[in-house]
Amino acid sequence: MVSKYNFVLVADHDNLIHYDLYYNDQYAHTVPILFYTPKHTYKGVNRDWAQQIDIFPTLMDMIGYDKPFRSWGRSLLGDPKVPPFVMRYASDLYQMMSGNYICTFDGEKAVGFYHKDDYALKTNLIKQRNAEMNQLELRCKAFLQDYMERIIDKKLTSKSN
Repeated sequence: MVSKYNFVLVADHDNLIHYDLYYNDQYAHTVPILFYTPKHTYKGVNRDWAQQIDIFPTLMDMIGYDKPFRSWGRSLLGDPKVPPFVMRYASDLYQMMSGNYICTFDGEKAVGFYHKDDYALKTNLIKQRNAEMNQLELRCKAFLQDYMERIIDKKLTSKSN
């Protein structure tokens, strides 16, 4: 019997024992997310940047929900114009990962840029800033400003947009 329900399977932590990559701080919290739909509409593997806050908007897309809702995440099936990203906080720095770079941000300004394949964050590229890095810093600031203002001002509903 085929299920008529959509499912999401997601880990709450990673598997540090199998892949050396996950011993690096940058990838220490990587977890798999699996979306299931009985219609087999979505097949394959997506290796773009993604995070757990993307689950809700992705499910809304899967069920065809077309009303406004508030989420800091993005649908993994939605508009390809919205660039994939991950936002996290580690070692007293915010980290926004998108495109080719990881931006480390102290709350006011970028203090580092690293290539996405620099798993250990060893080579700070801040002295070779480019347009993509500048855009990533602006996105990081905007995300944090929106998040902090909505939390502090208790404006978490879509009605406050």
